[in-house]
Amino acid sequence: MLLLPLVERYNQLTKTEKKLADYFIRMPEQALCKTIEELSVATHASPSTILRFAKKLDYEGYTEMKEDLLRYTSPSDDLLIQPGDSYQNCADKLIHQIHEVCTVTAKSLSDETLTAAVNAIDRADNIYLYAEGSSQIAASDFHQKLSRLHKKCFIFQDSHVGLVASSGATERDVVFAISFFGETNMVLRSMESAKKQGAYTIALTGNENSSVAELTDLTILTPAMERTIRSDAVSSHYSQQFVCDLIYLCLMMNHREESEQILLSTSQIMDEPEPS
Repeated sequence: MLLLPLVERYNQLTKTEKKLADYFIRMPEQALCKTIEELSVATHASPSTILRFAKKLDYEGYTEMKEDLLRYTSPSDDLLIQPGDSYQNCADKLIHQIHEVCTVTAKSLSDETLTAAVNAIDRADNIYLYAEGSSQIAASDFHQKLSRLHKKCFIFQDSHVGLVASSGATERDVVFAISFFGETNMVLRSMESAKKQGAYTIALTGNENSSVAELTDLTILTPAMERTIRSDAVSSHYSQQFVCDLIYLCLMMNHREESEQILLSTSQIMDEPEPS
């Protein structure tokens, strides 16, 4: 499968080859539609560089590399749940997909981007989380984790309430939006409103050309790894969850002793017997 050798050999690639790898990792469906000349224009890499890139990944040429990518994005992919699969087969496929998604996400996330996100959230007076649909699962979990670290964090189940709240954001606040396609209307409106107030905006999205990516101060891209049959957005969910959990762990590392005390105190409170 194309994405795995890309991840495994990423550190061995040249600077130009890494740009090609990033394009395939983040936008495999778009890569499929391009000839070698069109890919050259999109990535600013010469056709000869693209051919060398394919051979470095043990393909005969660009066409064979695209054929392998097609097998990955095809709805007949053997990682999709099929009629007659046993529960164990389903479990094995899910484990494989989670591992693949998290591995590719980790490799595509730069230290510079991660550091900027962690530092902004660490300094913020308030953190506003915006997401809708399946992205709210990751946002809600992130809210809970940030609250454990005594971060002043807000999440809104009602998108209209969230929009109103965004107008109260200041330059000392961070607005963090999670949107796989990056085109959710109320999320965009809330981000735009908060940005007008001077808030620092971060977007976690799978589409670098999306409206939300163009709007934010910092964009964290998750690989666009959804198959044609999305299986309840399994890939996007675990990719989003991975990034949020990674930010949480980095925040804990920055304040290790304080975090340990907070978590210990929280655990003791939870273990106290309820009043009769």
